[in-house]
Amino acid sequence: MSSLFIVQNGALARLSDNGHEDRYGVDDFFGGYELPPSEYEKNVQTRTIAPSSLFEIPRTVFAHIPIVLWKLFESHGKRLSGWKS
Repeated sequence: MSSLFIVQNGALARLSDNGHEDRYGVDDFFGGYELPPSEYEKNVQTRTIAPSSLFEIPRTVFAHIPIVLWKLFESHGKRLSGWKS
C-alpha cells in the first residue's frame, strides 16, 4: 500500500485472507506499511460499516520523515502482536 489513510468520520472493517478482521473508527489509520510488506497487508479487503470519509496521505509525503515511519512501524507491530494466524 502506498498511502496512509486516516478515518475522518464513519467506520471501516478490514478483512485479511485468513479471516482476521480489524475495525477502524474516527482518527484511526491504516496503510503506509511497506516497511517491509507483511502477508497481512498484501491481501486485505476493506469495507465501510457506516458512511465514511478518509484522508489519504501519499507515501511520498512521509517517506523521508523518520519519526513518522517509526510510529507506523511501531503501530503495525502492535497490531500484528495481537493478530493470531
